[in-house]
Amino acid sequence: MVVHIYGHSADMNPILDIANEFGLKVIEDAAEAHAAEYKRKKCGGLGDVSVFSFYANKLITTGEGGMILVRTDDLAEECA
Repeated sequence: MVVHIYGHSADMNPILDIANEFGLKVIEDAAEAHAAEYKRKKCGGLGDVSVFSFYANKLITTGEGGMILVRTDDLAEECA
């Protein structure tokens, strides 16, 4: 699980390389990185699963709630 924080991305290439080598899924916590980028790619769109929070202290707020993004239908089924 990777945490992007204060609008700054984690160094994703080494993490993605390790995940690919060992067949691991990458989960991104992008709650504090809405619209942030890593090498011209949006944070939250680099891993297999991404989560965003819309709590009152986050960049985009709705008071409560959040959002999960997944790369495959199989992962969506697991999250349901």
